[in-house]
Amino acid sequence: WKFRRKLIFGSFRLGVFVILVMLPIAIFMPELQQLAIEAIQAMVGMLSIIVSAYVGGAVVDDRLNRKKEDLEP
Repeated sequence: WKFRRKLIFGSFRLGVFVILVMLPIAIFMPELQQLAIEAIQAMVGMLSIIVSAYVGGAVVDDRLNRKKEDLEP
């Protein structure tokens, strides 16, 4: 999980960085506004995929590693 967590948080940081860089470009540079908006939309989509994969992976890992004695009666 350590390596997977580093990859997930690294890509999360990259997505947030791109969003923060593209916001001023979208606001103050009208000639690049469409490109900046598309980049922001792509990063928001990537962030939602990252969060879904992280949560889904944790659920699957939990289900695969669950022991019968861990279940409540």
